[in-house]
Amino acid sequence: MVRHWVLVPGSGVRVPPPQPFWTCLHIASTRRILLVMSSPSEHFNLAPSAPELNMHETDVATIDSQIKKGLAYNNGSAFGFLNNFFSKLPHGSGRRLVIEAGMRHHVIKERDTSDESLDYLYSELFFDFSYADFYDEVDEAVEAAGLDIDQLEQMQISNNFSLEDLDAISEHVMPVYRILRTMGYSHADLWS
Repeated sequence: MVRHWVLVPGSGVRVPPPQPFWTCLHIASTRRILLVMSSPSEHFNLAPSAPELNMHETDVATIDSQIKKGLAYNNGSAFGFLNNFFSKLPHGSGRRLVIEAGMRHHVIKERDTSDESLDYLYSELFFDFSYADFYDEVDEAVEAAGLDIDQLEQMQISNNFSLEDLDAISEHVMPVYRILRTMGYSHADLWS
């Protein structure tokens, strides 16, 4: 059985799923991780959003179909589908933590040779690129999507980690996700 580890939103920290229906929240302002009990109907599915979304497709029609399926799988929640993707964008908390930790030039992901490896979910880009390389490509995608960096920053600053705020940010940055997928990134690269 494959064990899915949870990336705590905005923290860059991976933890094993604590218990069914517990959600990990990283509160950037206090840098603490909270476990919040939620009912099964409110639970965010923190495992990969759907098996077919981990493919390494770059075809726009296929990606659009996968986005549609991923949103349906997550009951229409853009945050449920994209998880902490927004934290990798300019002014994002995940990006800030990488920079503060002095890891900007580290390789994003080391290969895992264990039997429980989930490496097949990730693109080759994720193994070859440093965080700096990745952030440069993310910035290019933000520009190509025509997002206003100041508005994006304001959305992230005012984010109080409510589902409504997380969904609003995730919906706003969906065009960036789509562009990065066409560049060769897998769903797992951007979701995790």
